[in-house]
Amino acid sequence: MGNQLVALAPSQIFPVEHYLTGTFEFDLKFEKSMGSTRFMKVAKVKVDEGPAVVKVFVRHDPSLPLEQHLERIEYIRKHLANAVNCLPFQKVLTMEKSCLIIRQYVKHSLYDRVSTRPFLTLIEKKWITFQILCALHQCHKQKICHGDIKLENIAITSWNWVLLSDFASFKPTYLPEDNPADYSYFFDTSRRRTCYIAPERFVRSTSGESIQPKDGPLVGDGQYYAGQLQPEMDIFSVGCALLELWTEGTAPFEFSQLLAYRRGDVDLVSKHLDGIECERLRELIRSMLSLDPRERKSAELYLDQERGRLFPEYFYSFLQSYLQMFSTVPVVPPDEKMARLHGDIGQIIKILRARNTGSEHEGEVEEEDERRASGGSCELDDDGLILITGVVTSCIRGLSFCKSKLLAMEILQALAENTTSETILDRILPYILHLAQDAAPRVRVGALNTLTHCLRLVRHLPRSDANVFPEYILPSIAPLAVDSSTFVRITYARNVAMLAETAVSFLEQSQQNCSSENLPVPHYDAELSALHEMLHQTVLSLLTDAQSAVKQTLMVSDITKLCVFFGRQKANDVILSHMITFLNDKDDRHLRGAFFDSIVGVSSYIGWHCAPMLLPLLQQGLTDPEEFVIAKAIHATTLLIELGLIQKQATIEFIGEAACYLSHPNLWIRHEIVELIATAARILTSIDVQCKVRPWIAYHLRQPLIEITCPELLHDSLLPPVPRSIYETVLRFGPDIAPLFEVLRERKEARRQRRDATAGQQQPLPGEKEMSAPVQQLFRRLQTELLTDEIEEQLLAMSAHLVKLHRYRQAETRAAQQPSGRISLDYFPDVMDEVPLGVDHGSKAVAGGGDTGGATTKGASHEPAKAGAGGGGGGGRPSTKSESDSAQDWQHMLGAIDSHSPSPASPAGTTVGELGGGTGGPMASAATVPPSLLTPATVPSLSLVEYSLPERATGNQERHSDCRLEMEALVTKLRTRYATFQRQRELRESNQASPVLAPSWRLNGTAVAHLQEHKAAVSRLAALKPHVGSLFASASIDGTVRLWDCNKLDGQQSVNKSRQSYHANTPLHAVAACDAGQSLAVAGKDGTLLLLKIDTNSSKMALQQARHLETDGARDAACQPTDDGPVVEMHPLDQGAQSVIVYATLYGALVGWDIRMPDCAWRLQSDLRSGVITTFCIDPTSSWLTVGTSSGRHICWDLRFQLPIAEIKHPHDARIRRVTHHPTESSWLVSASQGNNEVYVWNIETGHRQQAYWASSSPPLSNSNASSHSVCALLPGVVDGNPFLLTGGTDQRLRYWDPVHIENCALIVPSARDYTPLNVSYESNAVRQHELQTTIPDQGGIGRVDDEYRVGPEMPSYGHNGVISDLLMCRTASKQTFVVSSSRDGVIKLWK
Repeated sequence: MGNQLVALAPSQIFPVEHYLTGTFEFDLKFEKSMGSTRFMKVAKVKVDEGPAVVKVFVRHDPSLPLEQHLERIEYIRKHLANAVNCLPFQKVLTMEKSCLIIRQYVKHSLYDRVSTRPFLTLIEKKWITFQILCALHQCHKQKICHGDIKLENIAITSWNWVLLSDFASFKPTYLPEDNPADYSYFFDTSRRRTCYIAPERFVRSTSGESIQPKDGPLVGDGQYYAGQLQPEMDIFSVGCALLELWTEGTAPFEFSQLLAYRRGDVDLVSKHLDGIECERLRELIRSMLSLDPRERKSAELYLDQERGRLFPEYFYSFLQSYLQMFSTVPVVPPDEKMARLHGDIGQIIKILRARNTGSEHEGEVEEEDERRASGGSCELDDDGLILITGVVTSCIRGLSFCKSKLLAMEILQALAENTTSETILDRILPYILHLAQDAAPRVRVGALNTLTHCLRLVRHLPRSDANVFPEYILPSIAPLAVDSSTFVRITYARNVAMLAETAVSFLEQSQQNCSSENLPVPHYDAELSALHEMLHQTVLSLLTDAQSAVKQTLMVSDITKLCVFFGRQKANDVILSHMITFLNDKDDRHLRGAFFDSIVGVSSYIGWHCAPMLLPLLQQGLTDPEEFVIAKAIHATTLLIELGLIQKQATIEFIGEAACYLSHPNLWIRHEIVELIATAARILTSIDVQCKVRPWIAYHLRQPLIEITCPELLHDSLLPPVPRSIYETVLRFGPDIAPLFEVLRERKEARRQRRDATAGQQQPLPGEKEMSAPVQQLFRRLQTELLTDEIEEQLLAMSAHLVKLHRYRQAETRAAQQPSGRISLDYFPDVMDEVPLGVDHGSKAVAGGGDTGGATTKGASHEPAKAGAGGGGGGGRPSTKSESDSAQDWQHMLGAIDSHSPSPASPAGTTVGELGGGTGGPMASAATVPPSLLTPATVPSLSLVEYSLPERATGNQERHSDCRLEMEALVTKLRTRYATFQRQRELRESNQASPVLAPSWRLNGTAVAHLQEHKAAVSRLAALKPHVGSLFASASIDGTVRLWDCNKLDGQQSVNKSRQSYHANTPLHAVAACDAGQSLAVAGKDGTLLLLKIDTNSSKMALQQARHLETDGARDAACQPTDDGPVVEMHPLDQGAQSVIVYATLYGALVGWDIRMPDCAWRLQSDLRSGVITTFCIDPTSSWLTVGTSSGRHICWDLRFQLPIAEIKHPHDARIRRVTHHPTESSWLVSASQGNNEVYVWNIETGHRQQAYWASSSPPLSNSNASSHSVCALLPGVVDGNPFLLTGGTDQRLRYWDPVHIENCALIVPSARDYTPLNVSYESNAVRQHELQTTIPDQGGIGRVDDEYRVGPEMPSYGHNGVISDLLMCRTASKQTFVVSSSRDGVIKLWK
């Protein structure tokens, strides 16, 4: 029967690409075939706009008429252009042998999506059902029916947006019920034998033949072909499609089953409907599948019927309209879409998580998880966030910018905090792991952090995801442990412990789930061992990383959790064994400190197995070169003693070694050792305390102490510690300090003998002559620093530790010397030989060091000169000591500190005295002393000295050749000169390229936009790029500053909204743009200055700087104000990429604020006798600045020399309301003063008045009968080479002044209070130009009569209702110029 469908059999069959090789309007590049039937061939092609679908109808008979079908396709295209859920054919191409219809390509159909993982959830099916009904309503509203709705013809995007495609206007409406040939030919293109055609479309044919006429399948004039498609037919097809969707892909009808259903056999339908749990959905589909077309409702009625019932309310009120923005033309790029979603995600979550009651309940996510675990019904499934998750994840692979990817992860994290566990694992996790492989390290770091956070939010683990860690997550992120970026490895180290803990919790959940569901339970130990093996290599890589920061981060980030994860044995073998090696890293003090922070937790978990190795490690920490590491070691010992991990004998031994630190100059160390002793005293027995602990601390107490378990009491009883200056002097001394301690022991023994002997047999103490020369010099230095007998004994107690510390520092000093070709002056090698230069060995040339005290050098400015002179002039080395000792003397006298030893405890360090003379010692000519160190230092308070932890200096003093210094100076000079020239050129170009308005431009007074977001008066406006940009800002008394885009305010938008805003919590009086339009500076009433950064991807401005005039100004003497008052006006210094803002304060200060500097750049002071400053302006070339005062003075300042150059006085001393530069004359000033709406133009050079604009009924230029109205806003400009001026003020009117062509002057915008027309005339003479206005008397019938009968909201008034406060000009992207006016009632209006 199939051969009856065509009149002519094809002589040859060609593939689909054969028909794409003709000459078309655009290039069709064949990609692949998507199916071929006798009726049509389908292919995917590539066109300029992207992939497309082409359906080819082969014309075997060239005479076959197709015009009516082509017209119908074109009709559908036009009328469904705005239908967001419909995808009609976009193009029809007719050729001799074929006809092509083209539409956009969508990868998936709903038929494909039903069987694709992750499977659709209930809320997603609801959303798809809702959109299908919306699509049907959109096309039926245009009197268009589809004709062939099935899952294959419903396209769906990756973010679940439904598109009804392949409208079948060219297929027959009616088919014979007893001949399946027509159905197979036209409708069974997928060969699935499914049939979704409405029963009434099958008719009975008398002959049993095909009802298709013989002249071709598409003519449409057959006996039974006539008839129009009805909406009820599409409703039935949609019901079949929905039934298949909700029964997991089970087709409801085949051809024979549909015919049986047409005859009344409804059992099959009832069986399918019984499989749907949701009662409302079941009734909806039952109604759609009704045999009687009259019982089927329209799509619109179905949507209204199920609103708030089957479909959540937010489908209608929010989701459909919000997601529609991303599906219409122009297509929103993924990066822009992500930025928009990031700004809205908080509100989206609030809307979608709300229940039907409109409130949010606690524990919603937990309840949702419980419902998912128990298979709850569709009435309870309303996790709408999964729909937003699909939108976000669909954009991730198309993101181009690193920032967008970071925003995407922030959105996913916010969604994970509010959605279900299944959504996190199925919908969010794969995309986070995809981003973990991104090329940008920042993205990989963000992915690791987001992954850890999201996995912690999984509360219920589905059985299908039991092995998600070993099979998916850990293999995906394993390469990050050896990533090329240190930042990534640090992040992995910070999160690996949390990931390990989460992996174990997942394993335990899977065990519990299997037990509760009576399923075979996997072997726990085997699964845990697999996790151990996977993480073992990762942790090992991190523990042996080349960067210390990675190892340090691993230790401080809950390494105890890793120990628990691996178990005691592996924690001891893997973690602790590697941690011990960290103490050998002498280059990273923070790594050693982190070891002692972490050893307590690790040891407490491992237990007694590690106890024997703890004591040597802790003892090693006592001699660490860094004092904060010593404090951490003692603190760790205290905690381990409390935990009982250090035995009694080891505790006493450690106290014996550490007790000497009771005299250490660092207060932190003394606090820790006191706490250690008090803790041990509480744990040990009284006998052990009295016999073994007390003897070690007795030498350090002022008086005997009974109770040593109280750390506060013990600390208060300690002797004064060793002074920091003496401690550092000992450690910085020469190659060996052992001889010093030998001398100190002899002196101690001598003192003991003197106390024991009788008065006549006393032995003298060892004198200086008995000491070696280096020790003698050191001892003299210590005596000048107030060395006492008690301090000598304290040093002897710490001798063992001091010797080790000294040895470490000497070794580090030698290791730090690398041959680089530069002379370093902070290290002096040992002397190989000495050459006497005739200097007496008993010379006291270097005895000047005795004048120093504490940490301050006083005599260093004279004694080095003596030493140099005694050495034979120039830079000769003294011969009385070795070079190393001489270097120590010079370092001591000049205050030079060894860069490899801790600096003195004072924050100011040792002060370097000024070098006297020109022939100093060996360092006098080479030392470079910073100017900040040339002032005498004061000794800081004791607490500050004791608590300071000295950091190591790393800088070296280096000598550079004179030619190199001169070369660097020359390069710097040339660079500065070039930067100045470039800046001046840009300024000239910007001035020359000032915007030129269109020829014969005039402000017509046509209202474009009415903006009323401000709640109080708008004080000032500022254009980000004056005249040429589309962005401008407004500052208001309500404390807000708002950014507007005139591209969005052209009257074409449905809602006029500000683009960004910021609330300053204080009334704002001034605003100015700076930094090439990237920042805004605003000034508040309370003296606050704020610098706001404009972020194009956010709806909020970011606060960049904040200053207050009373506090910030006091830091710089040059800019220090007494009480300047609030800012009254603010302008950028020029219109280029300048970073200087000039602001004027109420009491006469003119300050140049460079936003790159902490203080002001310059400051001018106006004489208050001329009146307080009310306004000011800067000329476009930034050459001069003119202020207007309350006493009618204009004071002009030359900004190049910062001097006042001219003063112009108002003839009637009227207050100056506003000043601005003249648009064409560089030395003219436009000034608006109080009363009579007067505006004067002054010549700054001569002080004469050039022009006057007078808009008052008073006599021109007089002061009699003065009007109270004043001009408050001025906007100069140039059109056709002639200047013009726009004014606005207290009379709420906008006026246009043209000094060249008087006929162009006009009252452009009247006040909103002008209920009657104004009769205005203009006249001009050589001296003045003024406006005469006359008001026509109210005749009663003139006015807004129709306002009484207006229905709906009141329209905003045409003119302003408040005082016009400011004017500016902006230009849209289409080169259309708008004038913006603001008023005191908070309204902003745009005019053209």
